[in-house]
Amino acid sequence: MNSKPYLVAFVSAFGLIIISAIIGNIFESEGVITVENIGLKGIESVMHFYFLLFIIFYPAIFYFRTNNIEEVTRIIIPLFVFMIFIFVLLTNSADERHNIILYFVFLFILTGDCIINWSTHIKFSIIPFSLAHILLGTYYIFDTRFKGKDFLFLIPVLIFSALLFFMARGEIKGALLQSAFIIYLTILNFMLWRALCYLGSKQNSLKILLVIVGSLFFYMTDIFVSLHAIYGNKMFITLIWIIYPPALFFLSLINIRQFKINLLEVKK
Repeated sequence: MNSKPYLVAFVSAFGLIIISAIIGNIFESEGVITVENIGLKGIESVMHFYFLLFIIFYPAIFYFRTNNIEEVTRIIIPLFVFMIFIFVLLTNSADERHNIILYFVFLFILTGDCIINWSTHIKFSIIPFSLAHILLGTYYIFDTRFKGKDFLFLIPVLIFSALLFFMARGEIKGALLQSAFIIYLTILNFMLWRALCYLGSKQNSLKILLVIVGSLFFYMTDIFVSLHAIYGNKMFITLIWIIYPPALFFLSLINIRQFKINLLEVKK
């Protein structure tokens, strides 16, 4: 596969993101894009359109990816993740500084999916996805206060990952690959642990649910990716594409309640 056209497309798309962000910032600062201009009903319409797009993309991605129709998946998977990324940019205020971390979380996810779909060097996708998990866990730390009892939520995560490693260790050839698997498991564990800590936080119940379900799906997605790489069983491909799109969708909505509250305050 010639990856050059896809690389050009990726660079172009990344450039458009930067340009769009600059233009959007200018319009907002000049008062062109405001809640008063767009209206709450207009924003609600955008939300409904976003949900509709997910309903359309999800079965399409599942069908074409599980049937290995790469000519289509190379387009619709990066496009779907790009849509998620833009939604996160629009609904998470940069005034809350730690929200900026979320921008980079989804940017790295987008980068990882572009590498998988547009490059022959698929293994390099582990770098942006690792960074995405690390940054997501870091965001959770900033968003919730660290408490001593948080370590209790680490216990089930460590038990699961330890059992997984000892189960799969015999199929992983070489100490180097085993070490890489341990490091990646540690990164995934960090993210999921901090997500589970929301159970002991004072965040609203909707955000807690979206964080935990989205993070658990995101965690299990990469677990299934690892198991597919180890065992080569196509069943894991099916499991990946059952939970990966919902994982991104749920994570993109974690601040949606606060976004609506902010809009109402601005409207007043």
